[in-house]
Amino acid sequence: MRDIGKIGTPENILNKPGSLSNEEKSCIREHPQNGFNILKPLEELSESLPGILHHHEHYNGRGYPAGLKGEEIPLQARLIAVADVYDAFTTERAYRAPISPAEALTIMEKEAGKMLDPYCVSVFKEVVKQELNVKSNA
Repeated sequence: MRDIGKIGTPENILNKPGSLSNEEKSCIREHPQNGFNILKPLEELSESLPGILHHHEHYNGRGYPAGLKGEEIPLQARLIAVADVYDAFTTERAYRAPISPAEALTIMEKEAGKMLDPYCVSVFKEVVKQELNVKSNA
């Protein structure tokens, strides 16, 4: 649901194997606002709107669309951002192969306090570790 705003993004941009041009990056950066606009009329999803709109804000204030910083970013958006980054790292993309959960968590820990909320990363890491332990013991 977080990326529903990508519906209007051309597939050649979404699936581009190389670097995006500035114009293409600008197009991609419209998806949080587009998603917000698509879902705004649906009253039952109104509580989800801040998370959808702000899931690309960075904890250090360098994200988009509003340049929110730290706790200015809705908690829901900070949680979605952590899950979104993990998903991006651990799934195959047109421009790169997936990395392991352990590698993803290591990178995310380095981004804690910059791109990602440190507390959310810490909690997410514990949940993923528990899940991986359950799978390895099954």
